[in-house]
This record gives sequence, structure tokens and C-alpha cells, in this order.
Amino acid sequence: MLLVMLLAVGSTDLRADSIRLTGLDTERLADIIEQNETGGQARFLTYWSPNEPFPSFGIGHFIWVPPGVAVPFEPTFPAMVRFVDARVPAPDWLRQPDLPFPWRDRSHFYQAWSSEELESLRDWLMATKPHQAAFIVQRFQSRLKTQLSELPDPVARALRQRLAPFFQFEAGVLALLDYANFKGIGANPRERYQGQGWGLLDVLQAMPNTLFDSQLSSAEWLDGFVRAARSVLKQRTQLAPPEKNEQRWLEGWFQRLDGYRALEKDVP
Repeated sequence: MLLVMLLAVGSTDLRADSIRLTGLDTERLADIIEQNETGGQARFLTYWSPNEPFPSFGIGHFIWVPPGVAVPFEPTFPAMVRFVDARVPAPDWLRQPDLPFPWRDRSHFYQAWSSEELESLRDWLMATKPHQAAFIVQRFQSRLKTQLSELPDPVARALRQRLAPFFQFEAGVLALLDYANFKGIGANPRERYQGQGWGLLDVLQAMPNTLFDSQLSSAEWLDGFVRAARSVLKQRTQLAPPEKNEQRWLEGWFQRLDGYRALEKDVP
């Protein structure tokens, strides 16, 4: 069992014990994120959606952006490869210093489905799921720390206080990690419609103030988070440009969120 330590994002204005260190089972995290991103189907570990200009890889659907394609998202696949390769060597073709993007387009990608490159990549991704989950944790910590440091002090302080309850129980940590992998950390000016974001920090801000004045059970914290996330994502579809037709994704997004409520019940 591979464990990682999820470190606190505390500050001097919080008690030292307000966000505890959590020993996180990355095999469980890998299972949760893989199920949410791929439906547990190995063929979706290497996938290029017809609705996206880039392919996605691994349990977290880490994206690899082709040259010349402009998207508001961070290309996470190369960083994941470097992180995991330091623990389990990647296929040789992925270890080139300046890794070139191998496919002309989506059609060429699927023509190469049975190539040595994609076969070796799928084998490596199958063998390194807990390490990919550890990368998700490391990236979460780094991006969360960065985003909070860039916010005004009162806003960052309030968000740290809203994060704190979720770091007290594993299901809360799992929900935060999956949502951040799913819709980002938030507070990113490029990931907004009409000035409104949908990342993790946006969801925390949308949770009612009254929740944080109460003594809640872990199940109640998860329920509050899910309700806020549903509201934020519904608003996203309403504010999105009509040609994007984001309403079609809402049912699937809600199903993913509703799964967070079961995380507490599924603790071994």
C-alpha cells in the first residue's frame, strides 16, 4: 500500500492543529479518480475525445496539448510523466528531453492505437496508478498553495478556514482531490464564464456561511460541499456560450458529485 502525506496549507492565523497531516491511501484515491474519469475501462487510459483538441492519458485524464493549440488548461501529461518516471521508468519514447507530440490529429492518434508507442504507454499507465495518484496529490498541494498566496489575505484566510474541516477526515480529502482534478483549483481568471468560476475554491466560497458556524458530521460536510458544487456547475452551464451546449454534461457531473456522499460510507 502506497501512502502519501497530504500537507497542511496552513498559515500563522490558523491554529497549528486546525489542518492535520493525513496519511492517504493512494491506491484508493487512484481507484476513485480512475472510475470517475474512465469508468474503470482500460481503453480510456489513452483517449482523445471528439469534443476536445487534445488527448488525455492515465487515471486523471492528464492532457497533452498539441503544438499550436491554445487552451486555457495546463498540459498536465508531461509533468505527470516526469513525476512517475522518477519512480517507475517510463517507456523510452517518453523519456526524450524535449518530448515531441507524436500525432498529427485525433484521426492519426486512433490509427496508431495498436502501435508500440501507445501499447507501451497503456502498459505503463496500468502499472503506475498509485504513482499517478501521488502526482495528483503533489500537484494539488502545489497549485493550492500558489493560488492562495495570490489572493488578498482576508480571502485566503477565509478559504483556509473553509478547507480545514475537510482535512480532518479521509473522505473529505478524497472529495477535494477528485474535484480539483475534475474542475481545477479555481481562482483562475482564464477558467471563467462572465466572471464566474467553477473550481474548488469557487465551490468553497459558494458554501453557506452558516455551515462554518456549526458542528457538523463528516457526512454533513460532504453534503454541503456537494450541494455547493452542484449549484456552481449548474451556473457554469447557464453562463457558458450557447454553442458549447454544456447542459449535456450536467447529469454526468452531478452523478460524479453525488458519489462524494458515499465516500464516507465506503471507508474500509
